[in-house]
Amino acid sequence: MRVLLALVLLFQLASPAFAAMSLIEKWRNASLLNAQEWRSLVSGKTLTYSIDAYDLYREQYDRYSNNVTAQFNNGECIYGRWEAQNDYFCYYWKGSETVCSRHARFGKELLINFVEDGQTTDEFQLITDISDTPLSCGASIMS
Repeated sequence: MRVLLALVLLFQLASPAFAAMSLIEKWRNASLLNAQEWRSLVSGKTLTYSIDAYDLYREQYDRYSNNVTAQFNNGECIYGRWEAQNDYFCYYWKGSETVCSRHARFGKELLINFVEDGQTTDEFQLITDISDTPLSCGASIMS
């Protein structure tokens, strides 16, 4: 009986249906978000972006414009605007380079895939939180 249970468990762990999907696999099955969908999700909100359960930074989106503030873990903030271009979004940061990405939904998860020179990259991030909590630039967000 123990051998049978061990075999069943081994089969389940090896089966793609039971294995956790990588962000790349999720991306392949995700639905791209358009500008209207993105705006309705982020307007007046603060989003937390993560890789492998590590929070990288947060972005606060203005309710009435395309202005956005990004805050890094050390508390430093940068300011910019976002625009939709074709099926991706570009962020124009003051004093920093432009960053473009595609945004998609996989179930309840929101995924980000970066774009360079009009081509998608293998760099992905996950939005792990959307809140009404405003940023406090200068204050560390490390927990």
